[in-house]
Amino acid sequence: MKISYVTAALAAIAVGGVVWVAQAAPADDVKARQAVMKEMGSNVGAITKMLKGEAPYDAAVAQKSADAIAAAAKKVPDAFKPNTGDAGPTEAKATIWSNWQGFTDKATALDTEASKLADVAKKGDQAALAE
Repeated sequence: MKISYVTAALAAIAVGGVVWVAQAAPADDVKARQAVMKEMGSNVGAITKMLKGEAPYDAAVAQKSADAIAAAAKKVPDAFKPNTGDAGPTEAKATIWSNWQGFTDKATALDTEASKLADVAKKGDQAALAE
């Protein structure tokens, strides 16, 4: 008899945990998405400052930033999970989900260009990186 009460209690806790996770997940997904985008923005900013002459050019920093941009770009499609467009404060546009194919096409192009940026940054050539 005790085993069935314990089993029932564990099942109730498990179900409650699943419900809690399901309710918390969209907001957590938005935060994760924002972290990816902030990571990308921060690294784009670092390279931009160097290329504009607002910071001294440092090939190692440029490469590290370009590699981080390429890594973040690969995360973009998965960062925009379904039903998270209005889950908490977000600047994500509704057209991402209403035109998913267009979004994934752009995400693929971003990934391609970010990989090219990382490849160019490895050469350490500021002029090539600016192009």
